[in-house]
Amino acid sequence: MQPKTTTIACPDCNTPILLEINQLLQGGKFTCSTCHASIGISLDSKNIVEKAVKSFEKTKL
Repeated sequence: MQPKTTTIACPDCNTPILLEINQLLQGGKFTCSTCHASIGISLDSKNIVEKAVKSFEKTKL
């Protein structure tokens, strides 16, 4: 199975940052190639993000 990837705009410089969703949910951080800002999700937000991803995947079926 291929990793699920997406991009998100860097909050500092708006450069697209490629991220792998499962890695993000496991606490991974991703770095902007332009300004080196780091993004990730907090432990408090993990459940909310997991539910949103699962809900989104159901709508694609």
